[in-house]
Amino acid sequence: MKRWSLDNVLGLLALLTFAATRLIGLAQYPIYFFTDEAANAVLAAEFLDNGFRDQFGQLFPAYFQNGPSISLGTSVYAQMVPYLLFGKSIFVTRAVPALIALSGALAVGLIFKHIFKSRWWWIAILLLALTPAWFLHTRTAFEHSLWVSFFAWFLYFYLRYRTDQPKHLITAVIFGALSFYSYNGGQLGIVIMALLLLIVDWRYHLRQRRIASIAFGVALVCALPYVRFQITHGTEVSAHLQLLGSYWTQDIPLGEKISRAVQEYTYGLRPDYWFAPDNPRDLIRHQLKGYGNLLWVTLPFVLLGLIIAVRKAFARTPTPSPKLKEGNARPAYRVVLLSLLIAPIGGVLVQANVLRDLIMVIPATLLATIGLAAVLDWIIQFATRQPTRGMNSTADNDKSAKADSCDAASLLQQTSTEQPGVETPGYSQRAYRMIAILTCAVLIFASFFMLNDALMNGPTWYDNYGLTGMQYGAPQVFTAIGEYLDREPQADVWLFPSWLNGSEMLLRYFLPNDPRVHLLDFDGFLADKFDLTDQTLLVMDRANYQRLIDSGKFVETQIAQTIPLPDGSPGFYLLHTRYAPDINAQLARERTAQEQLTREDVNVGSESWSVAHSPLESGSLQDLFDNNPNTNVVSRNLNPLVIDVTLPQPQRVTGLSVSGGSSDLNLLVEPYVDGVLQAGRYESAFHQLRSGEPIDVEFDPPPGLVRRVRLTLTDLDQNATGRVTLRDLILFIDH
Repeated sequence: MKRWSLDNVLGLLALLTFAATRLIGLAQYPIYFFTDEAANAVLAAEFLDNGFRDQFGQLFPAYFQNGPSISLGTSVYAQMVPYLLFGKSIFVTRAVPALIALSGALAVGLIFKHIFKSRWWWIAILLLALTPAWFLHTRTAFEHSLWVSFFAWFLYFYLRYRTDQPKHLITAVIFGALSFYSYNGGQLGIVIMALLLLIVDWRYHLRQRRIASIAFGVALVCALPYVRFQITHGTEVSAHLQLLGSYWTQDIPLGEKISRAVQEYTYGLRPDYWFAPDNPRDLIRHQLKGYGNLLWVTLPFVLLGLIIAVRKAFARTPTPSPKLKEGNARPAYRVVLLSLLIAPIGGVLVQANVLRDLIMVIPATLLATIGLAAVLDWIIQFATRQPTRGMNSTADNDKSAKADSCDAASLLQQTSTEQPGVETPGYSQRAYRMIAILTCAVLIFASFFMLNDALMNGPTWYDNYGLTGMQYGAPQVFTAIGEYLDREPQADVWLFPSWLNGSEMLLRYFLPNDPRVHLLDFDGFLADKFDLTDQTLLVMDRANYQRLIDSGKFVETQIAQTIPLPDGSPGFYLLHTRYAPDINAQLARERTAQEQLTREDVNVGSESWSVAHSPLESGSLQDLFDNNPNTNVVSRNLNPLVIDVTLPQPQRVTGLSVSGGSSDLNLLVEPYVDGVLQAGRYESAFHQLRSGEPIDVEFDPPPGLVRRVRLTLTDLDQNATGRVTLRDLILFIDH
C-alpha cells in the first residue's frame, strides 16, 4: 500500500476541519433561519410534486419564484435529492450548500497543489475555513455560497486548461454556468471574468482553437435556459433591480449613475470594509461580531501575496515552458488578480455588501496563501541557512532553487513527486515537517476556536432580534405552533409575523398546507374586529404583545406559552384573549378619525398643488409625485387610500397614470369641473399586477378644464384596515 505523504495527510485534516466547522451545530448557528434559506427546500419540494414544473407550468425552469422576484436557480435543484432522501429539516437544508462549499474549498486547495505545485496547498483550505464571512454564510442555505464555490471550480479547471490539460476548458465552462445560475447578482461578474480571460489569453485560445470551439458550443447550450428565461420573463431583471432600489432604475443622469457605480466598486475593494470588525454597511445578521468579513490577522499576508502576484503576473519567464508555450506573464497569477478585480462587480448594480461581493473570499484566500507560503519558506530558509524552492518543495538543482518562488510556468517543467524522509537538495524536509505540522495545528485550533465562539457566544453578540436585526424565532415559533396543534387539533392559530421577512415561505417550510394557521397583520388586527373565539390562539412577539395589552381593546388575556430569546428574556407569546365589551364603540371612533383627510401643498414641476389625502403611515406626499417607483406612500390602516388633488387653475387633464404595490387593485378616478363631478368618471379592477406596474387611464371623452381630481385606490388583497401602497401618481395635462 502506498504511504501517504505528509502534505496529503495535512490536506485531509484541512478538509475534515472545514467539514466539521460547517456541520457541527449547524441548526443552532446562525441563530436565525431566514426565508431565503427556506425557499430553496420549499421550491424543490413543490417542483417535484408538480412533475418538474414551476408555478408557471414551465418544465425545468432556469429560475424559481422567491417572493416578489424570480431569482433562485441552482440552489433549488441542489435541494431536490436531499429532500427526497431526508425530507425538510434545517440541518439538511443547510448541509447541502455547506458540502458544496467544502468542495469549493477543495478547489482552492487544488489550485495550489496542481497549478502552483505547492506543498502548502492545504493552507488554502484552512485559510478559507477561517474566513469569517465564509464561515458564517456557508452555515446558511443562502444561494451565495453555491455561486462562490462553483466559481472556485471554474478557476481551477480554467487554470488546468491554461497550464497542462486543455480539455478542461469544457469543464470550466460547465462550472461557470453553474455559478452563473446560482445567484443573479453574480452574473455580471462571471460574464466580465470570461471576457477578460478571453482577451488576456487570446493567443493561447488561438493555439487551442479546436477545444475552444467545442467549449464555445457548450457555453451556447448552457446559455439556452437563460435565453428562454428572458423570452418568458423579459422584464424580470429590471423589476428585480427596482425591488432592490437600484440606482440604475432611477430617473437620474447617466453620469451620476456611473459615478455611483465607481463608488460602489471601490467600496468593495476597501481593506477597511473587509478587515475591520463590525462594519456599518452590512446587517448584523451577516457579520461575526468582532471578526471582520476577512480575518484581520491575514491582511499582511494578503498584501504580501498581492505584491508577489503583481510582480509574477508581469514578469517574463526566463525559460519559456514547452507546455505553456508562452514566455510572458504567468497565467495563474493573472487569473488571481482578475478574480480580485471582478469581485466587487456584484455590488455595483445596487450597493456593495458582503453577500453581493462574497466572491472576494476566493482571491483573498489565494493571495493570503501565496503570502503565507512565502513567509513560511523564508522561515525554513532562515532556520536551515539554505536557499529554498519557494512554493515548490522539489528543487533539484541550485539554479532552479534561485528561481522565483511560486513560478507556476517553470514549476510545470519539474516533477512534484516527493519521497518521505528524504532530504531534497536546497530544502530541509525536517524543517518543513516541523513548520507544516505547527502551522496546520495553529490554523485548525483557530478554526475550532471560531466555531466554539459562534456556538457559545454568537446568540448574544447582538441584542436586536427583530426585523432589522437577527430575525430570531422562526423555527422556535413554528415548532411551538405545530406542537400546540397536535394537542389541540380543533384550534385556529393567528400568527402575527411582524419580526420576519417572507413569513409565508417559512409557513410553507414548517407547516405546509395547514389550513388552521393564518398569517395576519397586527395593525389591521388592532384596527378591526375579527371572529375571535376561545379556540383561537394568537402568536406574536413581545412588542406586539405589549401593544395588545396597552390598546385597552382586550380582556381576560391568558398566556399559553412563552418562548424566550437567546438572552433569556421573553420573546414570543402564545395566548388566548377576548374583546372588551365596548370594542365596537372604540373601533367606530378610530374609524371616524382616520377617514378625515389631511390637506397639504406639494410642489409638482413649477406649480404648487393642494392635495388632501388619507392618513399615511410612511412616505411623504412628495414621494407620490417624484416619478420614482422606488419611493412610495403607505396608508395607515385604511383601505382604500384616497388622494384628492386640487390644481392651482383649471387645466386640460386627459388622463393619469398610477402605480401601486399590490397585485390586485381597484381604481376609481373622479374628475371635477367647476366643482361638479364629470362624465369622465373611471373605475376598474386590475388583477395579477407586478409590483410597481403602472396603470394608465385615459379620459374618454376628455372632461374639459379640470380643477380637481379625486383618486380612490383599493387593495383587493386586504380588508378595510389594510395598508395601501401607492408609488406614483402622474396627471396627463395637455398644455
